[in-house]
Amino acid sequence: MSRKKIDWIFFLILALAAALRLYNLGAESIWYDEISVVNRMTRGLSYLLYGGHQGPPHFLVMRLFTGVFGVSAAALRLPSVIFSLLSLALIYKLAFRLFNEKTALVSALLFAISPFNIFYSQDASYYSLYLFLALLSVWLFVKILYEDESGYAGAIGYVIVSILACLTSVLSILIIFVQNIIFFLRKKTFSRRWIFLQLVIFLSVVIWFTVMSGAYFTRETEFFHARTGWIQMPDSASLIDTFKTFCYGGERYGGSDVTVSLTPAWIPIALSSILTVFFFIGLLRSKDYTKALLLLLWIVVPISVLYVYSVLVRPLYVIRYLIYCVPAFYITVGIGIADIRNRYLRLGMVLAIVLMMAVPLQAYYAQDLKIPWRDIIADINSQSRKGDLVIVSEAKQVQLFGYYGEDGALYFGKAPEALGANLDLIRGGTIHQLGKYSLVGVNDASQLSSVPIRTFIENNNRLWLLLTRWSRNSESIKAYIEDRRPLRLYRRYDGAALYYCPATDADRKG
Repeated sequence: MSRKKIDWIFFLILALAAALRLYNLGAESIWYDEISVVNRMTRGLSYLLYGGHQGPPHFLVMRLFTGVFGVSAAALRLPSVIFSLLSLALIYKLAFRLFNEKTALVSALLFAISPFNIFYSQDASYYSLYLFLALLSVWLFVKILYEDESGYAGAIGYVIVSILACLTSVLSILIIFVQNIIFFLRKKTFSRRWIFLQLVIFLSVVIWFTVMSGAYFTRETEFFHARTGWIQMPDSASLIDTFKTFCYGGERYGGSDVTVSLTPAWIPIALSSILTVFFFIGLLRSKDYTKALLLLLWIVVPISVLYVYSVLVRPLYVIRYLIYCVPAFYITVGIGIADIRNRYLRLGMVLAIVLMMAVPLQAYYAQDLKIPWRDIIADINSQSRKGDLVIVSEAKQVQLFGYYGEDGALYFGKAPEALGANLDLIRGGTIHQLGKYSLVGVNDASQLSSVPIRTFIENNNRLWLLLTRWSRNSESIKAYIEDRRPLRLYRRYDGAALYYCPATDADRKG
């Protein structure tokens, strides 16, 4: 295949990936993870440099980007699209460098049409940048590993990128660990230069998380536990779900806030089976064992470490945290498909995968996967009166009112502290004044019995109750109010229900 033809095919794959990621980019409402990004990046410098397991790279990028393009849902998500497309280019280059053009094109195509990666490329969270930096670290590592192609400039670039990857997510340290295993297996000699590079990376990351973020895990353990308390203990089904997610997005796209039904049911089974078979063929057919081992460990080490940590210490196994393992999976599958010698059989298999992937892609675009906060808050803004109380469960979701409030993105028009500190928002039970109504987030019914909230409820004031699928105590919260006041349904939404408690006889009749 001529170089010009290869370039044209790659350009078409890149165009397809861009179209799939830009389509309906701002259509769905932003959700809690995205508003958390807005919350942090619009505060002072200390908030950008202080954040526990996530360091400043993503928030600095978002702050610079939104300063130019604004804070609409599409603008918030556009950086993720850009980093996802850059990751596609890196997957292509890496597969081309390690294997051949057929493997590179198939790997890039699988990434381009992956619902899992499209989902997080249309999300303002850090996952696309996290994936890109981890991939770039591997690419620069490969250039160092094979014939020392990179020189001093490449070595410096490798160190900087690896540090940024670890600061974006501490889990990136696992891919650095894998690189060290492969380096010493291949070189089989002591390299002072390599040891020095690793010491610089390790010490930089340790110093950063010790000095800048240590307080996150000590003074604010309540905040950390609140942010991770929803994560369930993993089991064998979690491992199966991980590979289903890598193959076609699974039913939850690596998270827990969405559920997607795919029909016909045999399509996801067939996709998973085909990709798994070619994954193992790819491992077995790779002629260089260190390359195959790099791909295998790139998948196995992060999954194993996160799983064991979750079982022995604290549940942290969330499939989307493993998004940087996906390129190794696609490249290995690409090796297996590229190994089909008959050109027409190979093209037929690629076409079959693309056609089957159309089913999970259609489900992704057809369903509203996020809670429609834009519509919910618009209804509350239009129907509420001065002095009303709006109760939201869970508490942390009151932050969405700071974005979709009557004055627009309040974080950019008023002091960020207008809705209180992060811990207050997550802990709940604090009343915030937001425009014409008061707003309170609660996590359980006991918070409704505090003096200010109980007084408001018992004084026969108008109130609204918003319960979302994140609320773990929705029934007890609803029962507490119903025991004291008449409560009726105003409207159901995907993933939420809004209730209305009238204050006067005219309201009740209406």
